[in-house]
Amino acid sequence: MKSGTEYIVWNAETPRECVRPTGRVGAIVKDSGIREGLALVSAMHITAAIYAEFNGPRPKRVVVKIIGE
Repeated sequence: MKSGTEYIVWNAETPRECVRPTGRVGAIVKDSGIREGLALVSAMHITAAIYAEFNGPRPKRVVVKIIGE
C-alpha cells in the first residue's frame, strides 16, 4: 500500500481567518502518485478548526456567524 505525509503551514493574519486548502491538497495528492484512497486533512492546533465547504458561500457564512466574527 502506498502512503505519503505532507505538512502545510498557514500563518493567520487575523484572529479568525478562513483558508481554502483544496488546491494545495489536490496538488500534493497528484504529485504523490497515489491514485485511490483518501486524504486526511487535519487542523493540528488546539485552537484551530477545519470544516468542509460545499462550493458555496452559505456554509462559510454560517460557520463565521457561529464562531462570532
